[in-house]
Amino acid sequence: MNNIEKNRHLCARAGFGLNFSEIDLYKRTSHEKLYSLLSQYSYTPLPIEGFPTSFREYPDKDSFNDRKAMNQYFRNYNLTIANTWQKKMTESPGQLQEKMALFWHGHFATRVRHPLFNLNIVEIFRKHGLGNFRELLMEVSQSPAMLQFLNNQQNKKQHPNENFARELMELFTLGRGNYTEKDIRESARAFTGWSFDKSGQFRMNYRQHDEGEKNFLGKTGNFTGADIINIILDLPQCARFITGKIFRFFVNEQADEEIINQLSAKFYASNYNIGKLMDEIFLSDWFYAEKNIGAKIKSPVELITGICRAMPFESRNENMVYNFQRLLGQALLQPPNVAGWPSGTSWIDSSTLLLRMRIPEILAGYRSLDIEPKPDDDLNMGQREKEIIINRMKGQSTILWEKITPALNEDLFALLLPRSSEELKNLLLSFNAGKSRQHLLVSILCTPDYQLC
Repeated sequence: MNNIEKNRHLCARAGFGLNFSEIDLYKRTSHEKLYSLLSQYSYTPLPIEGFPTSFREYPDKDSFNDRKAMNQYFRNYNLTIANTWQKKMTESPGQLQEKMALFWHGHFATRVRHPLFNLNIVEIFRKHGLGNFRELLMEVSQSPAMLQFLNNQQNKKQHPNENFARELMELFTLGRGNYTEKDIRESARAFTGWSFDKSGQFRMNYRQHDEGEKNFLGKTGNFTGADIINIILDLPQCARFITGKIFRFFVNEQADEEIINQLSAKFYASNYNIGKLMDEIFLSDWFYAEKNIGAKIKSPVELITGICRAMPFESRNENMVYNFQRLLGQALLQPPNVAGWPSGTSWIDSSTLLLRMRIPEILAGYRSLDIEPKPDDDLNMGQREKEIIINRMKGQSTILWEKITPALNEDLFALLLPRSSEELKNLLLSFNAGKSRQHLLVSILCTPDYQLC
């Protein structure tokens, strides 16, 4: 594999794909140097416009005329968060930072209505996603979104609630089969009293905390929630579980147990340094093996963000991208359950595949889309209002051809797909036969191969 092919693979996995304006960079830069650019870390909060970003400025319930007005405010604010983060994924030079945050968004899945809770946990993912897993886990565990979603506000010493304790081990750290039901009950007691105040700040309610002795994973003591988390992190199985999930997300759905064991041992030895783990993955020779090229089906967010990077556009519908996410089954801030989104072939069925391959044509104005989604409550955050989210979507977006066209050449076209294919060769022949370069770009983004990375 030559360096350009390595760069193509790297930018699809450590980020969201090729940026149309950086063809020369991909051609002349080593994959090691490109990775250093993609993995640069520079945390700044999302630039949320039109809404408060702290509880000090947040309107209280009395500020709204009725519940419907408050629900509409929640809806608009959550859409602003989702749209702003999507834009950041598209434009940020630190692609790995946003890709890693998306991974954690699915790993630590929460689904709550309060916008500031959603904004808070997204910022935790963005700020700590490449840092230390110990710090990330503690911050997520004490976030109002997680405490509310898994009912730890109701976890009191007289009536322990086991929801968070169970998911902490099953989905977040150890995996099923590495703990007992007694471990769940005992750890739930340790998390009693973990809650948050009216300003969304973590608060320890000592009156509701069970101070009795607990027996957890073979250890005995008067454990607190922080103690439970540290005991879990002391187990190499935790490092292995996290490493396995990261491998399947960034490398290949088919786990390579030998490589995962090697990576997890280094991850554990580094005291859970996520950035070093990602360095080990993306700078290894095996990452660029043929079996890992084009081996993953892009999630809806990966697909749409990649299209936005390769073919930027302006839209007269500010929620257009979010609507595409929703129709394809991965709307930001709206995971289906605590297990997060599915992956692999779960993204594809007869209806979503057709839409996935038509999105570039819709954006370019070649096709219209008139669709009514199945009745659900995702968009309205539990308010179950029937709504057509896309209605005759044609002419609502303008491709920025004046910016893109100078970069449209065979180098760009070849870099858009995970590997050279017969289909790409035929499309390039049609380009040489006189079809417009703009049309060819749209055609490539509509190919089945573009669904892969």
